[in-house]
Amino acid sequence: MSDPGAPCEVHVLVPRLSGGEVLVRDGSGARPALPVVRLPGEAGERPGSIFDGVRSSTGFDGLLGMSGFYDLEPDYLKGYRDDNCYFNNPAWYLRDIAGPALDVLRTACRIILVSGRGAYEAPAASQQLSDLLRAKDIPHVMDFWGEDVNHDWPWWRRMLPHYLDRL
Repeated sequence: MSDPGAPCEVHVLVPRLSGGEVLVRDGSGARPALPVVRLPGEAGERPGSIFDGVRSSTGFDGLLGMSGFYDLEPDYLKGYRDDNCYFNNPAWYLRDIAGPALDVLRTACRIILVSGRGAYEAPAASQQLSDLLRAKDIPHVMDFWGEDVNHDWPWWRRMLPHYLDRL
């Protein structure tokens, strides 16, 4: 029998192992000169990792969510809940976000969500996160690409340069 909390434990562990090197290059705690960009699942992003910078002490200046889904409940958690799950599931965490973390998202972070409408894409998942951001008055861009835009590297390679200048 597998541990129902395992998916959330991975979400806590990965930023500890790799996130610090991405967000804090010299160990000083200073923000990086370049924006930190979260890439789609096949590039190493875990569902829910999109807001790692909000929970970290270093934060980030911009966020690009491409072809993502942002609610771990239906496919991963299946009713399991604990603090790791809460803080790594944007659909839960953003509902309650307040104070300084909310202020950062409202004032100091550029957020862009992008989804295709082709094979293996989940545009409704990106729309759901966009709706949640809108309900919290968090400025963001939600862009949908065409029916021919699939959940695949060739499309992400085209999307990334299009949006980097906007971060």
